[in-house]
Amino acid sequence: DTRLKDADRAVTLWQTVLEEDPARDAARDALESLFIRHDHHEALVGLYRDRAERTDGDAQLPWLRKLARALTDTLADLDGAATAWQQVLELDPSDEEAEGFLRDLYLGRGDWERLERLFGGRDKWAEYATLLHHAADATDEPVARIDLLRRRAKVSADHLDDETESISAWAQILETDDTHLEAAQTLEPFYTRTEDWDALVAVKRVILDHGPDDALAYMIGLAEVHATHRDDASQAWHWYAKALAEAPTRADLLDAAAQSAIQAGREDALADLLATLVDGDLERSEEHTSE
Repeated sequence: DTRLKDADRAVTLWQTVLEEDPARDAARDALESLFIRHDHHEALVGLYRDRAERTDGDAQLPWLRKLARALTDTLADLDGAATAWQQVLELDPSDEEAEGFLRDLYLGRGDWERLERLFGGRDKWAEYATLLHHAADATDEPVARIDLLRRRAKVSADHLDDETESISAWAQILETDDTHLEAAQTLEPFYTRTEDWDALVAVKRVILDHGPDDALAYMIGLAEVHATHRDDASQAWHWYAKALAEAPTRADLLDAAAQSAIQAGREDALADLLATLVDGDLERSEEHTSE
């Protein structure tokens, strides 16, 4: 008890000295020692905050670091510590302790927006992409995995000029969700350019299933890929028939459908389709006449 009373008197004494001479750092040094020795945690945090505010530029760094550590170790104030470490990084972007604290904090919270700012703000996109890669591999939850892969795909394309990594991420998204429209739309021109016909057929089917405005063009595109690049007359006929049903007055589709039907041995199906289309035209003609 006597020691505590002596400590309290010493604190009061040095605080009085500061009131009379606010610029006297020796008094602050003495108070720091007292606060540490006697576990005056909140007072110590207040002292570090005050010393950081009283300095400028690089001179703030030691006090901001002490503030961040004290907030973490003695008060468990992680958000307050994060603010202090952010200030450290603004002054010293290479500070590994600050980066490590913020990285682990944001990873633990799954806060990828802040992680992107943490690394992207200092042009450390490769490190951010690596974090995304590991996190995506570590989760089995489809929605979270797709979000991480999508972020990785965009970072790789937009900031690292790494098409291979970006395409890999988009392909993994489609493996996770075989109906993912954005992935299919992104992969389509790549597979066209690289002549990966099987993969191109798959992504065109995904896009078509979403009912695009240019559905007819996708049907024709699928038919052409099957006919020209996959030597699959049966599938070529299937898609030309669908296209012709959508645009029965197009002579080029009629010719292509007829050729693919012959190659696939589906002349009977072609005859049935043409009969159906003719019947449909007659019905529409009769409806207009009756009006």
